Amino acid sequence: MSLRMSETEVVMSRVCQLSVFLAFIFAVSVAWSAEESDGTKQSDAKPTSVDMKSISYDPKSVEVPVGGSIVWTNKAFTNHTATSEDDGKIFDTGEIKPGETSRPVTFDKEGEFNYHCKIHGKTMNGTVVVKTR
Repeated sequence: MSLRMSETEVVMSRVCQLSVFLAFIFAVSVAWSAEESDGTKQSDAKPTSVDMKSISYDPKSVEVPVGGSIVWTNKAFTNHTATSEDDGKIFDTGEIKPGETSRPVTFDKEGEFNYHCKIHGKTMNGTVVVKTR
């Protein structure tokens, strides 16, 4: 009695192993693409940009999904901030110098968040609307 596999058995064994491997790769890729399409992997997405002008934000109102983030870029000649109306408890970019960009601010809760520039007062204001997809 021979313990060696025939050539056909070796080929069938390799085909079976390859099939299992390909099924695994397919399952992982489907899971990964589903994770990205439902928005739960938002942290990898590019932040939304808001420009700071002389005494305004552009756009004045911006919408992001839950988990999304925003960066503010100062396109003016003076320093600016983006500070939430609750004295910066939700977010505060700190002072941003002309030509510089804030660190990303991530929004984890749905809602509407009003903000202003601490330097120029509440006449320079904007709104962040955070929605679930």
